[in-house]
Amino acid sequence: MSKEKIRTLLPYAFSIAVGIVFLVPIINIKPEWDVFMHPWRPETAASLLLLVFLGYGWFTGELGKTVLSFSRSEKFLIIAPIALFIVWSGMSALWANSLSSVIHHTGVWANYLGYYLVARWILARREAQERFATGLCVFVLLLCVSPLIEFFTVSIFKDGGNTLGLRFSKYTELTNTIFPLVAAFAIVSRRRVRILGFATAFILGLFVVMSFSRTGVGMFILETFALAAAAFIFPRFRKVRRRAAIFSGLALTGVLIATFLPVLLIDKAPLVERVADPGAAASARIRPFFFELGLEMLKSSPVIGIGADNFGQEFVRYRMQYVAHHPEDPNLALADDQLAERAHNEYIQIAAELGIVGIAIFAVLLGGIVYAGIDPLRHFRRASPFAVAGFIGMGVFLGSSFVTAYSFRILQNGIAFFIVLAVAIGGTFGRQASPKPSSQDARKWGVLFAVISMLAVMLAVYSISRIVALQTAINGAYESDLEARYKAFDRAIAIDPANATLEWGYAKSLASQKRYREAADHFQRAIDKGKATSIDYARLSIAQRLGGDLDGAEATIREALRAYPRSPFLYVRLAYILDLNGKHEESAAALNQAIGLDKGQSLSWWNFMTNGGAVAAKEAFDQKLPPLMELKPREAVYAIMGEREVLHPEEKMNIPGMESPFSNND
Repeated sequence: MSKEKIRTLLPYAFSIAVGIVFLVPIINIKPEWDVFMHPWRPETAASLLLLVFLGYGWFTGELGKTVLSFSRSEKFLIIAPIALFIVWSGMSALWANSLSSVIHHTGVWANYLGYYLVARWILARREAQERFATGLCVFVLLLCVSPLIEFFTVSIFKDGGNTLGLRFSKYTELTNTIFPLVAAFAIVSRRRVRILGFATAFILGLFVVMSFSRTGVGMFILETFALAAAAFIFPRFRKVRRRAAIFSGLALTGVLIATFLPVLLIDKAPLVERVADPGAAASARIRPFFFELGLEMLKSSPVIGIGADNFGQEFVRYRMQYVAHHPEDPNLALADDQLAERAHNEYIQIAAELGIVGIAIFAVLLGGIVYAGIDPLRHFRRASPFAVAGFIGMGVFLGSSFVTAYSFRILQNGIAFFIVLAVAIGGTFGRQASPKPSSQDARKWGVLFAVISMLAVMLAVYSISRIVALQTAINGAYESDLEARYKAFDRAIAIDPANATLEWGYAKSLASQKRYREAADHFQRAIDKGKATSIDYARLSIAQRLGGDLDGAEATIREALRAYPRSPFLYVRLAYILDLNGKHEESAAALNQAIGLDKGQSLSWWNFMTNGGAVAAKEAFDQKLPPLMELKPREAVYAIMGEREVLHPEEKMNIPGMESPFSNND
């Protein structure tokens, strides 16, 4: 195959590889392989595919030629900050509590740099950018088929369809980032493929509404108007302004149809209901609350931070610290039953995890992007449509990073950003004259490629080892021989010692065999590894109570209340344990505190814990208290039900899929 033929096919191959990375999170072949905290599917796929492209580019010399032609501006304002950020992330292993999180973060950012370099090489020419954009359009069509069908059936005509948002809202940041590239492709391409770009614009307008992401919809509309404005500002758009107007119109039409067609059909607007949902107000309150917790982490370690990607693992510890400083904050009632993996603000999370040093390095990168973005304005007569589109896409991504939980924390989103950055830089810094390369420069780039490859291998091995550990535990759970089962759990934990889910599964298995003290040890380890919601503390207290350790159960709930001081459930749980332990006055005081927070919830929880589900249900009906299935946190209902079934077997109810970890179901 000739070099020219390979050069023609490479953008298509790259778009296929990137499409696989983008789509792999929703190809959920084995749902039981979902791991604690760090996803593994995109990390594994991205790392392995990156190695293929890096290896091919390096051994053919094509990638080396590209990087040696980089201008000083690109090397010092783009490449150097990313490389330093990776180094600083890796160095945080020296002080971070979670080494696995540092490995994950460092490997992810090495992937970002690798994909940036590969994109700068493969997408250097406009025709390559157009071919790659064709692949992006195909990716969008594949992504949107399922949610489009579901939205116009389940979400509109049946209740409960809003799970679409849970599955696809993380994609709006990605699609909004690549949307301007699709726009440039549709506007400047030949008629035959232009239709594909126009269809993609319309479908993306539908999709962004289907995702139920308020930020995503707002950013999509904003960048649509920005693209239309760019068509009238930059002279190179002059001949295609009509196409730009059509493209923007199709995108906005998609938004309007997905928003208002349901109203015409059944007088229902899912997106409007999502915005008006009381849960949306709680979601909006969580962001400033997490911002404050991020600042708490930064105050504790302002220079170096708490360690890369350690926000989730350290969240509860710093929540306790925040409670001690701000005990009256009403937002302390939020998120007592959810794991907080991310800060909902990329900038505060970087500062919290990597300190002033880390955020300063990141600021240099942002400064380089802004400096490059000035170039199309200074030379607007020759500004590349793809470069202009790239800066619009990056602007939307960086803007949404102030409020979303995803941003650079989701690898496929970050890869989209750095590919778009490569296109934008290729149309700005990439046009500047480069100094004559030396043999020393070639060696430096060779070292960089080797380090990126090594870190990509590290991330792939880390991700695969997590699945090996999880499957080892799953296989062990089906062992009839108990010793073989527990040895399997021990092997799994040895392979992936940071995975709290393995500890929880081990504890569940031990509890089902009435080995409650051992179960309590593993529930405690799961909490220590970051699985520390109010429900997790309750499960630990149940294992301790069933094992006869009432003092331990009391200490557990008191510790939980340090993190979740506005939880009626935890105060009632404390009252229940104190009453069992003969501390009746303290029990009454704890119950009164719970009632002061929420009388109805507290009385229903008390009736349930002390008298069982049947009595609690009757009392709820007679006294107009919340019924059992309206108690919060809901998952705690099943935990308490399991405790009652062990203590009072006559109360046992066999509900498929709702078995308690404390019941013997083997």
